[in-house]
Amino acid sequence: MLRGAWGPLAGGVLLLAVLGGIVLLSQSVGAGDVPPEAPPFQSPPSVPVSAADIKLIDGARLVIVRQTRAGTSEQELNVPAAAAIERLQPIALADVVPGDWLTVVGVPNDVKNFSILSLVILPGAVTPGDAGVARSPAGFAGHEPLRDPRARPILGGPVLRVEDNVITIVGPTGEIRVTTGLEAPARLYRIEPASITDMREGDQIAGEFDSDMPGALLWLPVIVG
Repeated sequence: MLRGAWGPLAGGVLLLAVLGGIVLLSQSVGAGDVPPEAPPFQSPPSVPVSAADIKLIDGARLVIVRQTRAGTSEQELNVPAAAAIERLQPIALADVVPGDWLTVVGVPNDVKNFSILSLVILPGAVTPGDAGVARSPAGFAGHEPLRDPRARPILGGPVLRVEDNVITIVGPTGEIRVTTGLEAPARLYRIEPASITDMREGDQIAGEFDSDMPGALLWLPVIVG
């Protein structure tokens, strides 16, 4: 981790050590210092997926609450047995292994380059799709259940190695070092298969809710504390 003139990024510190130069997604606190330009912010392809809170669970029936421009609205879902259900499972750094795919999720920030919200692991070898965004077998990138509609993948790549509190991935221009731990409190998750029986009222989910029988859901358990 670089020290001295660079302070922590609100919501988490992401240090990018790129071959040929250093790209630092953080706030400059030294007098007169200006952070280098960050990589271009590329939005993932638009998909009809939205986030919601789980209000009620009754077997395969879910009542969800969605935020709309007009306020909040409730919707009842009947989740088919064949629906693909995945969850964002909180993990420790020790659970990350070389060959996994790491996606950095954040929001654009007018003061800093980005504010980092979470780090998402897709297990095993993954081939990214449009705009370099990797997706799970059910089609999720990992940002979808977050309540902030601006949340999206910032960058990602296969994990090359994990040393101390640094995950090194292979980015489009070379090696990128992602710092985790107490000084970078963005949560670390892994997308994995799940079941509706694991869900709890108050948790967050994402899916295509144009139909009351969604084919895929991404579940984010609410962490207390």
